[in-house]
Amino acid sequence: MMKIVRAFNSMNSIRDFLTPLCCFDELLLLKEESGNFEEAAKIALLKGDILLMADLLGKGEKFRLGVNYILFYVLGKSLWSPGSRGWPLKQFSQKYELLVKVKSFAMHDTNLYELVCIEADIMEHKQVDLATLVNQMITSGRHNSVRGEILSARKILDIHLSSKVDLYLLGVELLFDLPKYS
Repeated sequence: MMKIVRAFNSMNSIRDFLTPLCCFDELLLLKEESGNFEEAAKIALLKGDILLMADLLGKGEKFRLGVNYILFYVLGKSLWSPGSRGWPLKQFSQKYELLVKVKSFAMHDTNLYELVCIEADIMEHKQVDLATLVNQMITSGRHNSVRGEILSARKILDIHLSSKVDLYLLGVELLFDLPKYS
């Protein structure tokens, strides 16, 4: 079929022929071969393959957009892994490789690189001290990264609450005469 499709006179006619047939893999291959990585990324999105879309955006030198998709993918997989209740961030098999990939994408933009390194460090599953977390939150705020600010603030709260958890536990007895005990 690909021999016949390649014989079409324009890429529009190829797209019009393959899209209703849901032949996204073939269309993606043709777009990638022609060097049209942005449209190939859109097709990867139609297939539901976010990581392939981010790779294609990287090939098309749309690094900032590719970085955002990878970071949101990592965040989503870390929060909503099977059997998870959301917090704290969980590990998954590709997490480290994806964070390395996102840093390599960000190397092409110096303004983006610092932010990506901070967000990748926040999403890593390692223990850090409070001063580092505060620094990460300040840096995220300087770069207008709500994602980084929220994640680092949540980690700061976790450290605070885990160290003083007995202060926040309610007593066993209920107070009925509040003026007497105040």
